[in-house]
Amino acid sequence: MDNIQRIHALGEWFQEDSFSGCMFINASAEFSGPDDPIHMASAEHKILIRQYSNGPAMKA
Repeated sequence: MDNIQRIHALGEWFQEDSFSGCMFINASAEFSGPDDPIHMASAEHKILIRQYSNGPAMKA
């Protein structure tokens, strides 16, 4: 799957009625204490996703 296909697939998924948001953002909101292990894992995931998506976005 190339970068454009990946972006389109994500867009389609986000528009589905069953999509209830990013599970990591939802977990981060529910476990909002900065020292909470779930919050920390969610924050780390956000960093990793940003790094991952910035690479292909810069090449598109």
